[in-house]
Amino acid sequence: MAVPSDASTASHSPTIDHVAARAGVSTATVSRALRGLANVAPRTQAKVEAAVKELGYVPLSFAAALAGGKTGAIGIVAPWTSRWFTAHLINAVEPLIGEANYDLILYGLGGSNERLRRLLNRNALASRVDALMLINIPLTEDERVQMKTWGFPIVSVGMGHTPWPNVEIDDEAGGRLACEHLLLQGHRDIAYLSGDRNEELAIWSNHDRETGIKEAMAEAGLDLTRVIRTAYDMRGGSDAARRLLEHSDTLPTAIIAYCDETAFGAIGVLREHGLRVPEDVSVIGIDDHEMSSIVGLTTIRQDVRAQGTLAAQIMLRLLRGESVDASNFQQPIGLVERASVAPPREHELTGWRR
Repeated sequence: MAVPSDASTASHSPTIDHVAARAGVSTATVSRALRGLANVAPRTQAKVEAAVKELGYVPLSFAAALAGGKTGAIGIVAPWTSRWFTAHLINAVEPLIGEANYDLILYGLGGSNERLRRLLNRNALASRVDALMLINIPLTEDERVQMKTWGFPIVSVGMGHTPWPNVEIDDEAGGRLACEHLLLQGHRDIAYLSGDRNEELAIWSNHDRETGIKEAMAEAGLDLTRVIRTAYDMRGGSDAARRLLEHSDTLPTAIIAYCDETAFGAIGVLREHGLRVPEDVSVIGIDDHEMSSIVGLTTIRQDVRAQGTLAAQIMLRLLRGESVDASNFQQPIGLVERASVAPPREHELTGWRR
């Protein structure tokens, strides 16, 4: 990283970029150091302060923001930060936030309700950010009212009816579309590998997807009787498939997985037991994960990056004092047909337990 020469700074006022170059850190780190945030190492803080003094940098816009009670930061709260949906969403949001000269503070809850309650009870979020994005966070009505009183913009993703703008897909329609595709192929014995409602931070979309599946089954004169509740990841899909194999006298001809990652885990276990996909059991997921095309998974596609981009754009508009013309922004979904779904087998499977 090149350090500006004296000649380059003599005719122009030094900027935060000059400070970052002189200190050998990013502009985001300089911004955090100037605000005295706790996540800056003491040595880095000293380097930034020395560069500011040496260059005579005066962060006028920053001082004005502080005088107006602004932090220059936007917070994101998510149940997990490493899972596919959340990671892709954050990757879409982060550059837009940075281009608007805001820092991003990420609050990962690790699936813990206690962490969420602690953040809300202390109003810790309200004092640290200028705006907040919530990703699939289950809130009580009292908590929604409490957060609305904080007085800064809030935008959510995948949270249904909220008192602030929300970006989502129609999860009920997604479950219905997956089930209808299987029904059109002739399947009647269908299992759903569902998200676990007993997880502390159960994702709202799980309920809606299951509702859509049940409605499609009911319209075909059928009941959804095989529901295996599990975690929202590949390990959960593996566990659910094992339980399905161990506790069933007959196997379903098709499986709907809550998400593609759950489907990947299920497919692995089916193959371990000598079962072919789709010849013996068809499998369909929801998401269109990057790996889905590699394993040939039929799925219901949602554009996660588009959801993140839209949520960030809405938030930045609200921060500029602009209004938005809707409270719920529903994004499209679509069926992606690959190789994991076929018409049901004509024989009953036996001997799969190993």
